[in-house]
Amino acid sequence: MSEPVNSPPVDEGASRRRPAWWWWVAGAVAVVLAVSIGIALTRPTSDDASPTATGTSASASETASATSSAPSSTPTEEPSAPAEGEAPAPAPAPEPGSTQTAPIDGTGTPAADVTARVALIEAVDGTAELPGEVGGPSLRVSVEITNGTASALDLTTAVVNLYYGADATPATPLGQPGTVPFAEQVEPGASSTGTFVFNVPVDARDDVTIELDLSVGSAVVLLRGPAGV
Repeated sequence: MSEPVNSPPVDEGASRRRPAWWWWVAGAVAVVLAVSIGIALTRPTSDDASPTATGTSASASETASATSSAPSSTPTEEPSAPAEGEAPAPAPAPEPGSTQTAPIDGTGTPAADVTARVALIEAVDGTAELPGEVGGPSLRVSVEITNGTASALDLTTAVVNLYYGADATPATPLGQPGTVPFAEQVEPGASSTGTFVFNVPVDARDDVTIELDLSVGSAVVLLRGPAGV
């Protein structure tokens, strides 16, 4: 007959100490859970953060918009008008050798402060006096040159030519009747008128170009239009 197995002796002191240890563990867990819940409750959600970010963005956009739409404080500089009684600034001098075109009843500027215009066009019977000239129906053209400079104007090299028709056919100059050359010099503020005769067919007078070449250093002026006679 086998002997009964003896159970190990129970440590009654350990049994009494175990419940105290578990209470410490449970208390620590409770503290950790409380801290975690508190952090979770105080942390802002994404929905709470969104309006703040949107509000900041909107505020920045409104500030930028207000800045861009605000008028500039820098004053715009306006061109100054000449004072009362003050003469306007002179027109720029034309380029030497250039060509400028104006209506036949208009005004050209062959040089700085020098103007030219057709003062009169008349229908005459031209007279041939020199070899190569052909008399007949002609135009007598008077050209006036005004010297607006402060010095005497030399007109010894001034030349007047006439062309007619769409092809600008050169008209033959004639000596008579009534040709008058320009004065050799024009004093400041004065004018000189030269009168010239050109053989121009009657049916070609609707398109006439009068050319004035004052000198090598001036612009060529073309006054173009119907002769009117």
